[in-house]
Amino acid sequence: EFDVDAAHLTDDLLQDAAVRAAPERRVEVDEVDPLRAVARPRGCRVDRVAVARLGAGLALRQTHGLAAGDMTHSFSLPASDFKRLIDRTQFAISTEETRYYLNGVHLCMVSDEGERVLRTVATDGHRMVRDQTPCGDTERMPSITIPRKAANEMRRILADLKDAVTLEVASTGLALHTGTGRLITKALDGSYPDYERITPRQWEREITID
Repeated sequence: EFDVDAAHLTDDLLQDAAVRAAPERRVEVDEVDPLRAVARPRGCRVDRVAVARLGAGLALRQTHGLAAGDMTHSFSLPASDFKRLIDRTQFAISTEETRYYLNGVHLCMVSDEGERVLRTVATDGHRMVRDQTPCGDTERMPSITIPRKAANEMRRILADLKDAVTLEVASTGLALHTGTGRLITKALDGSYPDYERITPRQWEREITID
């Protein structure tokens, strides 16, 4: 449970009369998951609660027992580069709940032709797409799979950002720092398929599209 400025919450929560009447327009938030929260007006004795989607500028302290201090690797990259990595792969995320380990964007750091790159991969079992961006001499991080909902929220947060963002990664999750807020998500459980094994090494034809 933590306090936030009501200005950071979306309009559907602010429509709640009890929240509008909260002293100094501050509320106490009991987190439910990365994208939704239960909010109670701070300092008001009211029985009703409001459930709302969290705003992008809200700094989350914990998500599913995962705290920012649990992250083992940290590095920065331009917000536009990270958004592009998600944009170009998220459409191929599987929607089959029985293959839950495919219900997200796989994020990994690999060497490609002698260069260290940050790579995203998504597949639904019928199609596979991947994209990557150079990441310099950054220490190699654990590979994780970002859940679909968290990936979509990251796209929204990154849409208007111009500066660099910081990613903190652990084997169990990821934290996105934007300078004005933080989004923490738990990684999907299960092992992601070995996509390299099914990727052809040689191609009969190559097409360049401008």
